[in-house]
Amino acid sequence: MESLKSRAACVFLLLALAASAGCVAAAVVGGATAGAGAVYWVEGALRTSLGHPIHEVHDATVEVLKNNGVGIVADKTEGYNGEIESALRGGGNVRINLKEVSSTVTEVTIRIGTFGDRDQSEIVLNDIKAHLGDRLP
Repeated sequence: MESLKSRAACVFLLLALAASAGCVAAAVVGGATAGAGAVYWVEGALRTSLGHPIHEVHDATVEVLKNNGVGIVADKTEGYNGEIESALRGGGNVRINLKEVSSTVTEVTIRIGTFGDRDQSEIVLNDIKAHLGDRLP
């Protein structure tokens, strides 16, 4: 358990460094978190890094949403960022943000509803990983 706390503290410090130091630190942090397979729940959103280029993660995300009958309201990609917004049948929305950390790593942030739904966000993330061919835990 102590090792997990140390790892979390290390990743937190690296993320803080990335926020203040720019793109080079973000690439280093992105590579570290992708290798660790870390998934974070932060302020109602699920965040992780996937070892795939942003266009592959984008295409997988759109396909997963369509396969689950979730209507896509907005799909924007500009440069190194993307945002996909969907409307749920019962009301509410799904917002998935993509950020290219490097040519082979994409940060994914999933928020479902106003306050976030961790269980449903994890299901969406696992579906995206499965579509990309990643092994699930």
